[in-house]
Amino acid sequence: MSQKLPPGPAGHWLWGNLSLLRSDILSLLEQVPQQYGDIASLRIAAYRILLLSHPRWIEQVLVTENRIFQKAPRFNRIVRPVFGNGLFASQGAAWLAQRRKIQSALDKIPIDRHCENVIETARRTLSSWTDNETGADGETELEPRMTELAFSIRARTTLGIDRTDSFDTMRQCACAFMEFYSNRIRHPFSPPLWVPTPGNLRTRSNIDHWWKLITKLVRESNHHGEISDNLLGILQELGRESEQGSMPQQRLRDEIATWLLTGTETLANTLSWTWYLLANHPKIRDRLIDEVDGVLQGNPASWSDLESLKYTQCVLEESMRLYPQAYVIGRKAVAPFAMADFQFPRGTTVILNQWFIGRDAQWFADPLKFDPDRWDRKSAHPPPKFAYFPFGGGPRYCAGRTLAAIEMPLVLATIAQRFDFQMASKESAPPNPTLTLRPTPGMRARFVRR
Repeated sequence: MSQKLPPGPAGHWLWGNLSLLRSDILSLLEQVPQQYGDIASLRIAAYRILLLSHPRWIEQVLVTENRIFQKAPRFNRIVRPVFGNGLFASQGAAWLAQRRKIQSALDKIPIDRHCENVIETARRTLSSWTDNETGADGETELEPRMTELAFSIRARTTLGIDRTDSFDTMRQCACAFMEFYSNRIRHPFSPPLWVPTPGNLRTRSNIDHWWKLITKLVRESNHHGEISDNLLGILQELGRESEQGSMPQQRLRDEIATWLLTGTETLANTLSWTWYLLANHPKIRDRLIDEVDGVLQGNPASWSDLESLKYTQCVLEESMRLYPQAYVIGRKAVAPFAMADFQFPRGTTVILNQWFIGRDAQWFADPLKFDPDRWDRKSAHPPPKFAYFPFGGGPRYCAGRTLAAIEMPLVLATIAQRFDFQMASKESAPPNPTLTLRPTPGMRARFVRR
């Protein structure tokens, strides 16, 4: 096999492709595979990175050789102050043990009751949006509203807390974390967090607020000795039943922090992008509303309605194709590996380019078109395996994938029952690529009460 590196942009003699990374990450993810192929070589100073933009390489990294590819130590160092030693930031044997505990807890969640909690919380949150904020002439920023809704749902289903005054603090901390992560990726030689720069001091302050908030929320949660229908209660029950005893409080806190933040981010951003797309495609929006009205008949959504909300699910899948939350996935090789005609050494970093693959005409006809009908399995062939992987794949696929697939269409339908959305501006809204793919601040919409 050839020992040469795959082709890629030459970049600066010292900094490599750092300027591309800093200026426009999404353009880099689009342009590099178009110019250099589905295995491309990037360089950040002395570090070599492979940008992988084909489903077969995604499958190799996530599935067939997943033991070779692990989360990079630098990534874990960046996210650990926010996620602690929870599932998202753990690795190796520790991750496997945690994953089994979390999966066991998730398997014990009663799905019918979980759906009731999701819908009840969503309806209550929607009712709190006042006429001034949802009238025909009123405008509001879309992302904060969807984050409020998502956090309310996550607080109820994770902690059993029906109402919380912590939303503003949580959102402020989450926004700060996402920008911190984004800045660290764009500026990989930034000083460590312990160095008291103004930016680091602000981040550390937000981290302190975050852990105080998590501690407060865990303390407020009260199960009254009942059979739990939320993650915290079930984890506590499993700990009492286990021969090893209950999960240490710090580990429990870390898992709850991970679940709250990742669950809120994913749901809020997906709903924001979905309504952005629907507001700009009124015929698709009207078809969604017609399905929701026909299926629900004015009643609250329920788990039993899920099978009938087929177009609603297609809308969400198309939204996640165009705006995937895991727009890239990074891994670092712990052993040598081969791809195509190339051999790569241990320590090679790989970036899985979901942003580009989901918009590649090889796999999706008219790929930039918002077309939910492409997901109707009766009328079209599904895309190849790993041309679409919004929840990852292999052993480290998103633990909340099953619950998310249930929650998102039910919440979308619940919103559609009560509100229509019109974008306040005809201008497009560029994504803000942080740890997730967030809407750019300022995406304003008119909430019209139906």
